[in-house]
Amino acid sequence: MSIQQPCRFTVALLVAIMLLLTWPGSTSAAIPIDNEIRVVDQLSPRVDVKYDLGLTKSGDSNVPQFAKDYPRVGAAQPAGSKTVEVLVKVDKSGRAYYLVTRNRVKPAVADIMTGKGRPGSLRSRKGSIEINADIEAKVRIELSEHDTDYNVFMAVQDLEGNFSRIKKVAVKTPPDIVSNNATVTSAIYTVSAGGTAYETIANVPFGTSKGDFLKALTKGHLDQEWDDNNIHDPLQSGDTLVVTAPDKTTQVTYTIQVNTLPEIILADHVFGEYQVGDKIKEVDFATLTSGGSPPYAYNISEGKLPVGFKLEKGILSGMATQAGEYSWAVTVTDSINNTTTNHYTIRIIPTITSFVFKAFDPDVIGIIDQRDRTISLTVPSVDVTRLVPSVQHTGSSVTPASGVAQDFTDPVVYTVKARNDTWAGYTVIVTRKLTVPVTSITVSGEDGETRVRQGRTLQMIATVKPNNATDKKVIWKVIDGTGSAYISSQGLLTAYSPGTVTVKAYANDNSGVVGSKTITITRSSSSSYYWDDWYGDDWVDSNGGKIKKNGVTVIIPRNAVDSRVRIDITKASRSSASIPSDMKLVSDVFNITKSNSDDFDRDVTIILPFDEDKIDKNSARPSLYWWNSRRWIELDNIDVDWSDETVSGKIDHFTRFAALAEKTEPEPVKPRSQPEIKKPMVVLNDIYGHWAERQIRDLVGSGVINGYPDGCFRPDQTISRAEFATMIVKTLGLSSSGTKLFADTQGHWGRYTIAAAYEAGIVSGYDFNRFGPDDPITREQMAVMIVKAAGLSNQNSHLSFVDSRAISTWARSAVARAAAQKIIMGYPDNTFRPANPATRAEAVSIFARAPF
Repeated sequence: MSIQQPCRFTVALLVAIMLLLTWPGSTSAAIPIDNEIRVVDQLSPRVDVKYDLGLTKSGDSNVPQFAKDYPRVGAAQPAGSKTVEVLVKVDKSGRAYYLVTRNRVKPAVADIMTGKGRPGSLRSRKGSIEINADIEAKVRIELSEHDTDYNVFMAVQDLEGNFSRIKKVAVKTPPDIVSNNATVTSAIYTVSAGGTAYETIANVPFGTSKGDFLKALTKGHLDQEWDDNNIHDPLQSGDTLVVTAPDKTTQVTYTIQVNTLPEIILADHVFGEYQVGDKIKEVDFATLTSGGSPPYAYNISEGKLPVGFKLEKGILSGMATQAGEYSWAVTVTDSINNTTTNHYTIRIIPTITSFVFKAFDPDVIGIIDQRDRTISLTVPSVDVTRLVPSVQHTGSSVTPASGVAQDFTDPVVYTVKARNDTWAGYTVIVTRKLTVPVTSITVSGEDGETRVRQGRTLQMIATVKPNNATDKKVIWKVIDGTGSAYISSQGLLTAYSPGTVTVKAYANDNSGVVGSKTITITRSSSSSYYWDDWYGDDWVDSNGGKIKKNGVTVIIPRNAVDSRVRIDITKASRSSASIPSDMKLVSDVFNITKSNSDDFDRDVTIILPFDEDKIDKNSARPSLYWWNSRRWIELDNIDVDWSDETVSGKIDHFTRFAALAEKTEPEPVKPRSQPEIKKPMVVLNDIYGHWAERQIRDLVGSGVINGYPDGCFRPDQTISRAEFATMIVKTLGLSSSGTKLFADTQGHWGRYTIAAAYEAGIVSGYDFNRFGPDDPITREQMAVMIVKAAGLSNQNSHLSFVDSRAISTWARSAVARAAAQKIIMGYPDNTFRPANPATRAEAVSIFARAPF
């Protein structure tokens, strides 16, 4: 104990680890042993005194004492561990306390017991053990580092609480063991583990990259070193990986075994059957390919895909458009040019697309179920033993053939065939519905009206009984009495002149039932129709009207004028206009004028009387012409009525009109064709550069066909059946006896020219009552008319158009003959398009090539 300032004290008692000090003045304090203390206010006089306290044995045998050379280092621990051994022996039983630190700062007893080091100390471990007097004890202490120096401070407390002095033992932990692990493992590849210096890594896929290979290996020890310089990218069999263990001595060489590239395979695929019009299910050939070295490329190496199919980027897709059985080969090429080929087949079944009975009005159209391949039709209650169907299909033939009568009392199977004997059978089921005939027809005017003013219209109504009659359609006709009128197919009556007319409605079901009603046409008055007595019958307005004067009839349709106009018809001098030398005048010349000079908004009809005695009916035909101040020009839509000795035509303006006919030779020996009517050069402003320009100019100039009043020909506009029939009649100079007029041509401008063509055997109707005069003529209908008109012989001709099977049976022979004679041509893609409406230009070009 050192005293820095004089002070007298005595040791009175050692209690636990506290030293009880007493100094003069009977003042005492408990001082921890070996601790540095500062005594304040406990000493007298009041001064700060610093003491360094220590305890010596001083002859006190009660204090525990370490045996000689104890504590000391025990047995060395094995390498790789972090344990040290300390041996302890004391002369008294009790508990030995220790504190391990890495510095040399001596701790106090209290620090050893509590584990608290002095400032600056580095405590590592503390602990204690029971100890018996004079018996050596071993203390094994687990520390944190290998091969490291530590200080172990120890103090012993006996059973009475007395403490020994603190002793220090210097120890060192064993060195770490260096690993000799030079192995690797893999969850993907097969790594041998024979414990030798030469191992294998097998089952490595062909084409594996070096980077992917190394990522798939796991080190047996983190401190291993790998030599991958002998590995290719991508890997090859025989490459090696050398692994060195952390001990820098142990090595394992791994030889890499890369799998052999599997043979490229293109698997089979069953496409099954499709019908024409089906979209096929896409096939990805990548899903059928295995082996080889991706990526793959595909191409058609043999045969051809069906029309409408395509193979792009290995995916086959498309629409089945042409029936037949198709075979082709697909070749797949991998990234290193290995190839393989497989063959595939698909059957595309032909279909029946239309099955129609055209003998009925309207047509009876079959309902086709393409999946069940059934065709259902319901017909009136008629004999079904000889029904003639019109069949359209996507194959090359159908059996029974289209256009051939069949007995449909029981279901009939129609088989459609295509290339490579691909076929499909359709079951046709015809059901007869109960026909309820018409028993009565009552005709009345709308709202019960029986009177209509001149120039007005009245909707006629036909009440058909019974209410459940199968066919309640009627055919309207008007019979002039003291008055005159026109009735449309819809029953709209247009009143022309005052008096009475009889309106009749004929049952369309061939029952023979007729209903009729007499209608009175009254003269218009100013209060109701803006006509008055001062105007008389010479005035019309936007409602139209019919003017008849001096034997001439002028029919003004609705909306031809937008205000009231007066019509005047007068005879002119026959010398007022020159007549061509090859023509003769067969009527009076008439001046027809109106109160304003504007053209009509719609064509009006002019009907002139002619003198039949001035015409040789067998060799010449009258026509209606207008004077343009220099020459006579024929009107459009000429119609000759020999029974009424009238000729009519259409025009959009008024001028001078006359009926002219060709002059005939005095000694005709045989019938001759109508001479060409010399016409002035026609100026048409919409045909320049048109492919049919020359033919159009020739036929317009000859009067076979006319342009429009606006100076246009409209070459690409469709031409009607009536217009085409009129061209034939004009060209051949045909006339009609009027014995056959189709019901739907009553009142039509072309009724007599149609009748003339019918009587000559050139045209036919849809049925006995229907001709369809305003229907656009189709190319196959036109071919039939031309062949009949030209009298072409029935020579052996065949059809080579790609759509030949679309041509109706009744037209096939005529189309073949016309095509063989180069009268009618196909399109650049070798199609004929039989159902396409013909244009005016096509009609003209066909006429130009026909051998009339």
